[in-house]
Amino acid sequence: MSDIDPAATPQSPSAPRSRALTVVLVGLGLEVVAAVAGAVLLLVGLADVPGELVAMTLFLVVCALGLAAALYFSGRALVRGSRRGRAPTITWQIFQVIVGVGAVQSGNPVVGVPLVVVAVAVVVGVLRVAADTERSAAG
Repeated sequence: MSDIDPAATPQSPSAPRSRALTVVLVGLGLEVVAAVAGAVLLLVGLADVPGELVAMTLFLVVCALGLAAALYFSGRALVRGSRRGRAPTITWQIFQVIVGVGAVQSGNPVVGVPLVVVAVAVVVGVLRVAADTERSAAG
């Protein structure tokens, strides 16, 4: 069974995208930019890190860049109409909601509320795209 749904695959690169997919891609784009920015900030701050923490800092840089890559390729899969992008996208959004709610509860709503809003918008968008795909495949 093919992972790509022919009904969801754009006919041409300039084919119009649904609003739900656009919301998902914008949200994923913001998250990719944030992850790369975090990695860059960690690298810039590496000069001030004590020697015993260099390895941990480099590990965090690799994790942030790995997250950015995973979200980027998930977005590409969703654009192609593949279902493979759904699971990593929604899984990350769940983690993001947990962090956002924790930030709000600890008195930092400036960080927490945007995290939760973006995560909810992306999950709703992914589910909407999936429902539209299933509906169009059913006829």
